[in-house]
Amino acid sequence: MSVGDDSAKADAPKDEATACPADDSEQPVAPPPRKRVVRTGEVNCRWLYNQVQASRGMILIDTRTRAEYEDDSIPSAISIPPMAGCRSLDDVESGLLEEQRYLFSCKKRKLRDVVLFGDAVRKGAADDAADAKSCSWLRTLERLIIEDGLVTSVKLLCDGFLTFKYRYPFYTTSALLDEISGQLTRTKSGTHNLNYPNEILEGFLFLGNMWHAQSKQVVSHLGITHVVNASLDVGNTFEGDGVKYLNVTIKDRPEADISSYFDSAYRFIESAKRTQHGRVLMHCTQGISRSATLVIMYLMRANNWSLVTAVNFAMASRGVVYPNQGFVKSLMVEEFRLYKGNSITSDEVDNMLQNLIPDRPVIMDVLKIRFGVKENQIIDISRDDGEPIRTVEEIAELPDEAEVFVSVGKAGNIQEYSQRGTKPQQPPIHGSSASRYAPSNHRQPHSRHQQQERTRQQFRRDLQSPRERIFRERSSSEGIVDTLQQIETCGRNPDAPRTRSFQLDTANAESPTTTPPVEDPEVAERKFRELWKLSFPSMGLIERGALLKIKRPEILMDVMLGMSSLSCGALTLQEFSQRLIELGYADSDRQAVIALLDTARRATGRVVG
Repeated sequence: MSVGDDSAKADAPKDEATACPADDSEQPVAPPPRKRVVRTGEVNCRWLYNQVQASRGMILIDTRTRAEYEDDSIPSAISIPPMAGCRSLDDVESGLLEEQRYLFSCKKRKLRDVVLFGDAVRKGAADDAADAKSCSWLRTLERLIIEDGLVTSVKLLCDGFLTFKYRYPFYTTSALLDEISGQLTRTKSGTHNLNYPNEILEGFLFLGNMWHAQSKQVVSHLGITHVVNASLDVGNTFEGDGVKYLNVTIKDRPEADISSYFDSAYRFIESAKRTQHGRVLMHCTQGISRSATLVIMYLMRANNWSLVTAVNFAMASRGVVYPNQGFVKSLMVEEFRLYKGNSITSDEVDNMLQNLIPDRPVIMDVLKIRFGVKENQIIDISRDDGEPIRTVEEIAELPDEAEVFVSVGKAGNIQEYSQRGTKPQQPPIHGSSASRYAPSNHRQPHSRHQQQERTRQQFRRDLQSPRERIFRERSSSEGIVDTLQQIETCGRNPDAPRTRSFQLDTANAESPTTTPPVEDPEVAERKFRELWKLSFPSMGLIERGALLKIKRPEILMDVMLGMSSLSCGALTLQEFSQRLIELGYADSDRQAVIALLDTARRATGRVVG
């Protein structure tokens, strides 16, 4: 449209207004059609790896230079290198490779999901000018696609291509070309026929089908050491090569009792976790029902997740996950056994399997039933970071009209754990909740309350992990229980309804609004050294500053338990380290504990293990 056309249109209303100044019947001009709101976000390498396996028709764009793209890239990617002076996607299209130009046309972009990748999005400092320019182009291209308004979503690979290549070296164009001696050439779509199992837990747990289980290339590339074979159609193909197998001989029928394999499957996967570089492939015939059910069971047990959260996580990693109705019932029974409650009802099963129910913690439903309250009477006392409130000021501001205070934290929110074998510090189901109060010194005046207290104590015992049963001292340090004590309080009005609240569990029963005095550092250091000598006279000193730097309370607790074992001669340092390995400790946690214990051992000038 020319400037003259705009001027003519601008002058037309003036002439009409002059000719008909009092005409109120003029029709309003229709507004221009609104563009689609494009969803945005960031994704990690595991998400992209799983999406590429699914072949869901997304547009994958490599925003690095053309030379870098030609050297190595992700097989299905389109190259859109940095371009100067681009003001719209029309300008971008002109700079594409001839064989890829059609793939990014308006017709192809419509209602598609787009993923952009280049260098890592998250950078501490932009010292490298080339990296800064590449990241700037990625953001520019993202903005142009959003303004175009044709696609459904635009996502950025926050880790960058180099991280993807490091984690999946077998899944790049250079690796694929090398593997088949140059017989594979990049097609117009950039796709290929190679397919891998989906990665459920980063670098550890994979879910696939029987063809994946029979592929030497898949097993070798992924470094599979353990296989859960839930298919009746294939054998243990690589058992002679040292791969360990667990056979789940069951048919994919609703009446089949898959729960009879829950314990053995969980123990088998845990044994792989304790194996150096252990990786597990779980498969049935299609990787949809039997093996998916076992994966969901493991996620519930290992991460303390509800059934809904575990199903959502598994489906986000592998979209074809769909256990049959009988297997879902077995999972619901397992969930109730674990948490004494269910996150869904029988009527919600179909909606859950269609991914229509958001992540849901079990604990809220349990609390409503256990305490006989409504949801609006339960107050969540979690901070934005998921940790429970702990300061006197925060506690003093809690409302008196609430019936139950609970720190749900990030229950139900799916989190990524980069280190295999680690678990959330705050278990989402029973980590910091009102259903696990510390034993109170105040007896409930009514038998119903006494029964609730006994039920809570039994619930607490049922939910203890093996590690908690070994180290009973840990039971008082989970979540908010380590600093708060449940008490029964009444208002000044004797007829006012009873409410539950918290106050600090101090020796002097101070007022909740009293701020404890800050102790002089020198005095605190002197007290610490004296108490250390009294507690561990045969051991050297671990500096107070080193202990205060430990952010995770369970690590600090394990250090003190180790000091007790070494001090009394019950175990040597080597024996204690071996015991931690047997209990399934992550290597980083075990090394942190042993390093501090070794410091105390060496300070004594004698060798104890």
